[in-house]
Formats: sequence, structure tokens, C-alpha cells
Amino acid sequence: MSGRTLLILLIVCIVVGGAILLFELKEEEADREQGLLGLPPSGVAGLTIINAEDTVTVGKVGSDWFVLFPIRDLANSQTIENLLTELRSVQGKRSFADEGNLASFGLDPPILELQNL
Repeated sequence: MSGRTLLILLIVCIVVGGAILLFELKEEEADREQGLLGLPPSGVAGLTIINAEDTVTVGKVGSDWFVLFPIRDLANSQTIENLLTELRSVQGKRSFADEGNLASFGLDPPILELQNL
């Protein structure tokens, strides 16, 4: 192989590698934007958090967040926005095709359940 051919192949490899890397980064960014709830934080109008001891529901009215259950009161909007930002960054490691047998994975009953309203 001549030096010129080798240089052309090297340039082609760099361009293809860069294109693949760019595509993967954009895909990863899109996944990060969606996160656990499948929506960006601005797309969440309400959230219910259920664990073994409590259930709390919050909802957004205008630009303010309110606790809707178990009491009705103004919520700390910054805390809710921080929670949604954290949930956006959570990524699942794997999914289960057979949801009927969650006990074998230690997931029945679930430790925590989130519901997007």
C-alpha cells in the first residue's frame, strides 16, 4: 500500500468513527432528557410517590407545585423540580419481559412506586 492510500483510509476511518461517536452522544443525550419518567421535567404535571409507609401526590398549577395528598398545601417548588431533575438522570439497567413474576426478582411488593399524573 502506498502512503497516499494509507492516509486516505486513515481519514475515512476518522470521519466514520467521528460520525458514530456523534450519533451515540446525541442518542445518549435524548435518553437522558427522557429519564425514568419518560418525559422531560417540564412535561410532568403531577407525580405520585408510593412506598410501604406513605403515599404523596404533588401536582403543578401554573408555575407552583402543590401537595395534593394526603393534605392540600403549597409544596416547595424547588424541591419538586430537583426531584424531577434527579429522576431524569436515572437510567434503567435492564427491563423484565415477564412482569407477572416480579417476586422472583425481589420486586413484589415494590419498595417504591412512581406514577406520572
